[in-house]
Amino acid sequence: HGTGLIDEMLFLRQAGLTAQQVLSAATSVPRQLWNASSADVAVGRAANFIGLADSPLNDISVLRQVQLICRNGQVLRPDHASPTLASTVLSQGN
Repeated sequence: HGTGLIDEMLFLRQAGLTAQQVLSAATSVPRQLWNASSADVAVGRAANFIGLADSPLNDISVLRQVQLICRNGQVLRPDHASPTLASTVLSQGN
């Protein structure tokens, strides 16, 4: 995806979708269509998530300002957190 996914999310928000609708379209809907596992956070599950300075529900553009990436339980420093990896973790939703 690279930053293309985030660009599309920003376009959807500008087109009038709510932040919740945009985030759902990028994460929950594809996961359901692909029959992927749930993105719940739980003991024993792979930890894949991004950390942001603010909630994307307040401002979708914060997705461009990733503070932390956790991929398979390994925390990556922001200087090693590429937009491509952040977009991949976001799109997988788990």
